Amino acid sequence: MNNLFNAAGMVTDIFTDGGCRSNPGPGAWGFVVVQNGEELYQESHAETSTTNNQMELMALLKASQWAVNNLGGGRVVFHSDSSYALKSIQEWFPQYIKTDRWKEMKHIELIGLIVSLRYMYGTGWQYEWVKGHADNQWNNAVDRLVNVTMDGLSVTVQPKVQINPLADFLVAKRAELENKTKNTDFMIVDVQSFQYMERYSFRRTDGKIFTADFYYNGKHLFTKTVCSCPELKTLIE
Repeated sequence: MNNLFNAAGMVTDIFTDGGCRSNPGPGAWGFVVVQNGEELYQESHAETSTTNNQMELMALLKASQWAVNNLGGGRVVFHSDSSYALKSIQEWFPQYIKTDRWKEMKHIELIGLIVSLRYMYGTGWQYEWVKGHADNQWNNAVDRLVNVTMDGLSVTVQPKVQINPLADFLVAKRAELENKTKNTDFMIVDVQSFQYMERYSFRRTDGKIFTADFYYNGKHLFTKTVCSCPELKTLIE
């Protein structure tokens, strides 16, 4: 992959933000990618009916997906002024997932996707809280981006890098499995990546853990599923 952002020792800062008017109401998410004090990329999108917390989490999710597709490794620091979003993925989700209360967690689908992407690809990812509406240049920049988008201007700057089709392919599979197991007794709790195989661990509501191995070939086609639980295999195939 010809990656413009893969310089050795390079630190990439990604500033995320989300907002909503009336809460619930029209809202937007956005993120800005920065290296060496220069903006490399920005992306945003408006939603007609949403909440503040949903948009803060969506901003982190979309920024994570962008990092998977466009950064070949190295240290990535995600900055957010949302204590709720950062505590959800770093503190509350690990606690809830150990108990039968995980289905009670609000926005579990978004939070689960962010955490899974970090497990799969983000060995060099970190999260930092930044004070909102203060003196941080890039936090203010992404706040403006979100507000412009909520005003009706969808602002997207295309990345100057090649997209990684394998990353898109695996992220799509993750989303597919999330959808298939939504509102069931199973939830994804871990993902491990191997050459031509992804191993998913699912937690059932009784606390038992089951694995499912998804094999794929060099043409990005899934060829076989091996699952330790017949009930789960029926759900995910």
